[in-house]
Amino acid sequence: MKINSADIGVIASGIYFLGFGIVFIFLPSRIDQLGLKWMNQAGKTEVRCYYGGLSIGLSGFLTYMLKVHFEQEALTLVIFLALAVWGTRVGSLIVDKGWELPYNRLAVPVESVFVVFLVLMKIVGFSIRV
Repeated sequence: MKINSADIGVIASGIYFLGFGIVFIFLPSRIDQLGLKWMNQAGKTEVRCYYGGLSIGLSGFLTYMLKVHFEQEALTLVIFLALAVWGTRVGSLIVDKGWELPYNRLAVPVESVFVVFLVLMKIVGFSIRV
């Protein structure tokens, strides 16, 4: 069986989104570790839906894309999503002046590494036998 660089990028993304989603569905209170707070129970539901459910749905879709051999398209999707989140975060930090918050100081470099990793997996295009 061969695994190529796109597979690796998609698998890594799928695992990330699945883990992130599970945490926020079952432990929505962890959102405060990101420096975010909800004002009422509707906020808690939104954390479960968007941080939890949407992440798990994306992970499932990426798994499906691998199964039907659309790993290049799946990787392209994840690159667009990761760049959109990264770009929005950086732009928002400039506009909102939120750089001093610990989560933001961690998120930007981590997301930067993730984007670079995904782009490299798209550009390099290697295969390995397992």
